[in-house]
Amino acid sequence: MFRTFSYLGSVASSIVTGVVFRHEVTDTGLHLVAAILARVSLVLIALTLFERSLRSKA
Repeated sequence: MFRTFSYLGSVASSIVTGVVFRHEVTDTGLHLVAAILARVSLVLIALTLFERSLRSKA
């Protein structure tokens, strides 16, 4: 699982980099990459918080 998600993250980062910096590397593109990463992080945090199987059964 670790290796699979490592590969998926690598492919996803290559796609984002290729789409954002298609023509040239700019500060605006860097800010766009940061915004995309922040949104993806928030979605993953929300999914983790709302996952019922991770809650303690005490």
